[in-house]
Amino acid sequence: MEPTATVPKKNDSKVALIALGVVVLIAIGAITYINLLSKKDMANIQSQQTNEPVVENTAPSPEIASPYADGAYTSVGNYTSPGGPEEVEVTVTIEGGIVVDTSVKPLATRPISIDHQNLFVENYKPLVMGKAIDQVQLDKVSGSSLTSQGFNDALEKIKEQAQG
Repeated sequence: MEPTATVPKKNDSKVALIALGVVVLIAIGAITYINLLSKKDMANIQSQQTNEPVVENTAPSPEIASPYADGAYTSVGNYTSPGGPEEVEVTVTIEGGIVVDTSVKPLATRPISIDHQNLFVENYKPLVMGKAIDQVQLDKVSGSSLTSQGFNDALEKIKEQAQG
């Protein structure tokens, strides 16, 4: 009797691919789980293995003192449009050197400047809120580069007020 060779069936290769896929998914899950463990959890696991106590750093992190006094400040910024001088009123609330609130009041007198200031007012906040006041420098907001100049002018005056 002659030995017979077995030919793999199509289903066998599908089963092998599925098994390989399952192994890969399990490996990805295990890696993800390990990455999700916090440092504290990892320290606790190591502590349990070595019977050493976990010591947490409870010292407060040093805060950098801001040169600006907390509070709300208002100033009028000036800029020159093609139609002549324009103004915009800016109010900024600072806490620890961070802008926590802001508002802009359009003071334009020319129709096109009024339109640009209104577009600016509708869209500038995400560029300012939560940022360090020293990092705020607006260039062009909603097509309005001149209103941005007025805002920046008012912001410089506010920084001076907040320091003095």
